This record gives sequence, structure tokens and C-alpha cells, in this order.
Amino acid sequence: MTKLILNCCNNIVSKHYPLLLLFIAVFYAFTAIKSTGFHQPDEHFQIVEFANYKLGKTKATDLSWEYGAQIRPSLQPGIAYMTFSIMDLLGLNDVFIKTLVLRLLTSAIAITAIHLFGKSNKDLFNKNYYGFYIILSYLLWFIPYVSVRFSSESWSGIFLIFALYYLKVNPLKARSGFIFGLIIGFSVLFRYQSLLFAFGICLWLLLIQKSTWKPFIYITLGVSTTLFFGFLLDFWFYGKPVVTIYNYFEANIIKDVASTFGVSPWYEYLWFIFSSPGFVIGFGISISVVLVLLKYKNDLILWTVVPFIVIHSIIPHKEMRFLFPLVFLCPYFLIYALKECKNFNRFKTALIDIFVIFFLVSNNMGLIVISTKSAGNGKQRIGDFIHENYDDIPVHVIYIGPISSYNDWPFSRNTFFQYQNVNITNKYSIWDSDIETVLKPNMDNLLMLSNEDITGARSKKRLQEIGFHLVEQTIPWYDQKIISIYDPDNNDNIQIYRLTKSVN
Repeated sequence: MTKLILNCCNNIVSKHYPLLLLFIAVFYAFTAIKSTGFHQPDEHFQIVEFANYKLGKTKATDLSWEYGAQIRPSLQPGIAYMTFSIMDLLGLNDVFIKTLVLRLLTSAIAITAIHLFGKSNKDLFNKNYYGFYIILSYLLWFIPYVSVRFSSESWSGIFLIFALYYLKVNPLKARSGFIFGLIIGFSVLFRYQSLLFAFGICLWLLLIQKSTWKPFIYITLGVSTTLFFGFLLDFWFYGKPVVTIYNYFEANIIKDVASTFGVSPWYEYLWFIFSSPGFVIGFGISISVVLVLLKYKNDLILWTVVPFIVIHSIIPHKEMRFLFPLVFLCPYFLIYALKECKNFNRFKTALIDIFVIFFLVSNNMGLIVISTKSAGNGKQRIGDFIHENYDDIPVHVIYIGPISSYNDWPFSRNTFFQYQNVNITNKYSIWDSDIETVLKPNMDNLLMLSNEDITGARSKKRLQEIGFHLVEQTIPWYDQKIISIYDPDNNDNIQIYRLTKSVN
């Protein structure tokens, strides 16, 4: 079975690669359209809101604390600023379209990087495995999701594989060392933690390639040139000379501000790698990394990854998104591991076939979910629904639960997605005796509540008695079914009800 899959993939890549690229472009664009909102608040509040501030559309006092601490590099907010400025000149003022353009821009750059990095690895994998490697590079389920995120993690990872591609296809000399330094410097400038990638690559050059010191001078010059460019951008953004990389180090390492947002044990990232992609795929990735660590100790990609994971494991504050820059390298490890299975006996080969089938089924389910729902917990779908149905129509939104995390909706907290036509009321429960008194005449009344608020038939009957009928869910029912397989306790979905009876 595995051999048949490999042959099929090789046939697609060798004979129909342009059609594959067209499919990838369409699929990524569709994912970008559906993946509205943000995976994590920093993706919005430290980039889009910063750009909005520079456009004069929000106040500095409305920005996140990172602005006052001056720890955020302004390259990515600057890209958003330029994009929004051009769209304003063209009369494209819809904020939903603006953020979609950022996601489409990210996907186009990601596809280019994946394509080039894949080509650079052609000689590493013989023709039996190369096709599967290429398809996984585009369609390992979390890669399209990360590839449409206009986040620092995604852009840092994209420029990392640009840098690795360039290093693989160009002998390391003065000029090429400088250009490599420029590229890896941009990976660092998008996310300062990516200095660890540069550190790992330089260790590989020094200890494995036995490179002389001369190329390191040019690499350092290239990185320094990019960081100086970042310094000039920060001067423009903050209005005064600012060394954000030092401020970042002081705030998050010396003062350990990051730990105030939570701390985790050293092995948390190992657990993330195993569990977050789904246990089948996570097991495959984990075993693959261990196998490469044992059998290919001199591998460039291994030396790039290990220092990043080790140092991040030492830092107390940990988040799954911090691993996003590594996702583009996962197919590389998986195919290396699969190569090692070629000499197995018939019994072990049968086990590999079974695992590959489960792997592909799990991966396809993941692709369905990430291409059909909003980013993160899907809350942005609320904003999409209002934008699509009540763009200029007064609407009254009642949301349930005064302290629940799902109350944190875009139209009630940020300045970029402004809903001036929305009137908001908070109620503790649908069982509040006065809930019917807050309904507003001459407006559409919408009720937002979590799956957890629907406790049974009595809850549904209560909603019917008030006059509310389900019109939308932030996560489609089929995605909920798939997600429940991996996380039975997940209740991210928010149900949207509309009042269908008149209010006196």
C-alpha cells in the first residue's frame, strides 16, 4: 500500500506538477478566505492594530502593552501599513478584505518558499520518496493553516526556509554568505527568537562543514544589515531611536515578563509536538525526529531545529504557536524516517502500511477542518456573520456569560473591526428572568452562546419559547465532529440565534 501511494505521488509531481501548484494555490486561497480572524491575539493586536495606529485610525493608548514597552519590531506592522495604504488609495476600505489580502500575500510567499525549499532537497530523497515529500510539504494539514497566517511565527518560518534553500544551492563564499545573512536576518526580524536558527546553522557550518571564519564575517554583516534596516523602521514607527531587540530581551528574558502569562515544564514542547498535530501524525513526527537524531547527526536541518527547541524548552513561558516556524520542516523529517523503513521484513512493512493509512486519513480530516473554519477557536465567524448579514443594519447582540472566555469578540474590544451598528447586551444565562426585557424593537436581535450553555432539551425549549432560532455556528457541525475525535472536551463552538418573533 505504501509503495502504491509513493508511486502515485511521484507520478503527480513528475508529470503534473504545474497542475499540482495550481491546486495548491486555489486550496491555500480558499483556506485564507475561510481562516478569518487570528490564531492568537498577538497576530492581530501587535500587527494589524499597530498598522492601524500608524494610519492614524486608533490611539496609542488603545494598543497592547508591547507598544509602550517598545519591544515589537515594526517590519510586519509596516508591511500591513503599506498594504492598507495602497488599498485605501484604491478605495478598498472593507477591513475584512484588508485582512484577507494579508493572508493571501502570506500564502503566495509561503508557496514560493515551499517550492524552492522542496527543489533544494531533490537530491536528498531518491525518486521513490520525492513525490510524497513534495505533496506533504504543501498539504501536511497544519502547513496550509500556518501558511495563511499573517503572524510573526509564520513569516519567520517562511524566511527560514528561504534561507535554508539559499544555503543549500549556493556555495558559501563572501557574496553568498552576505545574502544568506540578509535572508536569515529577516527571519530574525520577524521574530527575534529565530536568532536560535541562525545560531544552529552557524554551529553546523563551523563544526560539521569545518568552514573557515571568513564566511561568518559576511553572514554577520548580512544579518547586521537586516537588523539595521529594522532599526530604521522602528525609528519611523516609534518616532525615536529604539533598539527593540534589546528591549525584547530585557523584558522577556531579564525581567521575565513572559512568565506572567503562564509557565510550563521543560518537556511541554515535546508534548506539543506529539499531541497537537493529532496523535497519529504527532507520533510520526516525534519518531522521525528521534530517528534523524540517532542516524543523521550531521544533518543541517537537525542542527537548525535542535538549539531552537532546547533553548525554548528552558524558557518557562511556552506556547504551541512558538513552534510554528518549524512546521515547514516536518515533512523533511517524516520522509527521512520513511526511507529507513525500506528494508523492513514483511510483518513490519504491513505495520508501516497500516500506519500510513491512518496517517493519511488523519491528515485529510485535518485539511477539512483548517480549510472550512475561522482561525483559532473560530470566534471571528461571529464578526463575519454580522458583516455578511448586517453590514449597515442596526443589530442587537445578546451574549451569554459575563466571565466566559468566549465573550471576547472582535466587535467588543478592538479598534480595527469596528461595528458601529451593533448594540451589545451581556446576560449571565438564558434562564435570567429578565432576558426578554432586553430585547430591542426595530432591530434584529441575535443571541450568542456556547455549546456549554445548551445543557439539554430544556435549554432548547427555553430558546424556542423566547423566540430564538439557530441561524449559524462559528464552527461547522462536520468540523465539530472531526475536532471531537481529537479533543472530546473542546467547546469552542458558539451558536448564533436570531429572534424570529416581533418585540413590543
